[in-house]
Amino acid sequence: MKVNIWIKKEDVLSGNITEYYTQVKNLGYEDYVQVSVTTDELAQLEDSNKLKITYPEFVEKHYTKVPKDTDSDDWLVAQYNRNREQKDWVTSKKDIPYIYERNPDTGAVYRRHSGDKHENRERVSMGVAERDYSGEKGLDQLKKEMLTKTGAEFLPWFNKLTKHEQTTLSTFYND
Repeated sequence: MKVNIWIKKEDVLSGNITEYYTQVKNLGYEDYVQVSVTTDELAQLEDSNKLKITYPEFVEKHYTKVPKDTDSDDWLVAQYNRNREQKDWVTSKKDIPYIYERNPDTGAVYRRHSGDKHENRERVSMGVAERDYSGEKGLDQLKKEMLTKTGAEFLPWFNKLTKHEQTTLSTFYND
């Protein structure tokens, strides 16, 4: 979680930050700069009652620069880590478990290890939305299967059908 604090502009420009606020005072919001810190950092600030760090040190400590070279391993690692908890971060490109790719023409999803050739990828199923519907049952087959189900077996059987099969069966009995 991040917490926003406000620091006077003149302190930022001088590099000597002496006080901070958790809310903008009525002294004029134009005179303050907003900075985001973690809750742990805010607790340290509260304990010390003074911010004993210069602005350049603050930026260097709390903000990491992402390399502009998008082919570098550092950039890929930073992208992988950016939306994960710190306990799940990786330190090198080799530690990244898989890269997932979607074919825009077919919608198929593939995965491969970072650095592997395109030919070494494997197709993965991404859940119900990616289910292969090529083996759908027709209305006659659905009616035959339904006749063999007891009342207790019907609902679990019906829920395992594809949406198209459910719609086909429902449409037949609703007409």
